[in-house]
Amino acid sequence: MKTHEEIISKLKEHQSPTPSKWRENAEWRRKNRAWLRHSQHIATMMLDKMEKLRMSQT
Repeated sequence: MKTHEEIISKLKEHQSPTPSKWRENAEWRRKNRAWLRHSQHIATMMLDKMEKLRMSQT
């Protein structure tokens, strides 16, 4: 079994030089949840209508 120090050193070897922005991205998505849902709804309606008209996105 590996020691605690070995595990920590292994993790530090694979650590990215730039910090991750996952928390900021998650907070942005949470703040803009209503707008994202609305936008998604519009996009889905457009795709459905285009499908009915036998149109492609191109």
